[in-house]
Amino acid sequence: MTVKILKFLFEQWSAQEGHDPKIFESALQELQLPPISEALKQELLDPVKMVDPETGQRINTLQLNRAVPIEGSTVTVFIPPINNDISAATRKGEINYTHSRIAALAQALPDSPFIAFDYPSVGGSDKMTDQQASAFAEGHGFEEIVKTQLRILKELGITDVNVVAQSLGAFTGAHMARLGKEFGINVKNAVLTETPGVLDVSVKEMFFKRLMPENALLGLYHVTPIDPNLVSDVGIFRKAYRDAGWLVRGLVGGRGLAYGKEVSKDSLEGVLDVALQNNPDMKLTLINGTTSMVAPNDIMRDVSNRLRNDHGDRVRRSIFPGASHVVMEQPKRYAWMTRLALRK
Repeated sequence: MTVKILKFLFEQWSAQEGHDPKIFESALQELQLPPISEALKQELLDPVKMVDPETGQRINTLQLNRAVPIEGSTVTVFIPPINNDISAATRKGEINYTHSRIAALAQALPDSPFIAFDYPSVGGSDKMTDQQASAFAEGHGFEEIVKTQLRILKELGITDVNVVAQSLGAFTGAHMARLGKEFGINVKNAVLTETPGVLDVSVKEMFFKRLMPENALLGLYHVTPIDPNLVSDVGIFRKAYRDAGWLVRGLVGGRGLAYGKEVSKDSLEGVLDVALQNNPDMKLTLINGTTSMVAPNDIMRDVSNRLRNDHGDRVRRSIFPGASHVVMEQPKRYAWMTRLALRK
């Protein structure tokens, strides 16, 4: 009953400006996730390298809720931000802030098989293939990344998915929704939180003037992790330092620069328009914070309104007044707002 009431509130709350989220936020805080089961712990610490059947490239994945059969199920596909290494816990022997979010999602969606992808050149995945690197140089690299992910999903026998994604992952998820049909993958929902790709700016501005200042506030979102005994406190300065190190290493090696160029261009709306055309039954939810510098609220409102004009109420937008780009970082809140956003 509580979830039904919250779902009603979410629907009333979505696609509005100037609403007061206090009631919704307090209700979310009251919802409790069960302790992480031993089976889920083991799945979190057991990444699986899946092989692209066409190229042989190995992509690191987490496969959760494995007891739920894939056949006949809608699989949750989670695509994290670019700097989230989903295999870090295995190497360090701890479940970090990325895993706390992934675990919360899997717990909030217990009836859905769950798969999360690392990017090429990130975590335990192989480096970019020459074809992927060339595609990024030509400005369409995410298409090649997504084709690899879709071939892996097809190899697993997956036919129906809900795409759930954050930040750069949300931009990747938009391309997955656009291309899924080519691989026999039906995208039922795309829940995209704080997706870039709506501004024409330099990579320098995107990373140093927009993303990095937002991430300096990240520690504030980790005050209530799903299990304090499992999640390490990353702290504001430590996290900012870690992200700065990732950025420098990524730019030097070409990884951050390759991914960053494409999301610093205004292309998201066109990708989503084609995705909605290709998937006539797909429901799209765009979520953003009103103070975000990566997905500015006024631009996201205009993108959403234009898509709604063409595709009706299949498109909706939900906002968090006063929240920044890292609105999605608090695990329990993100898990529950995702669950409420998914539509049949």
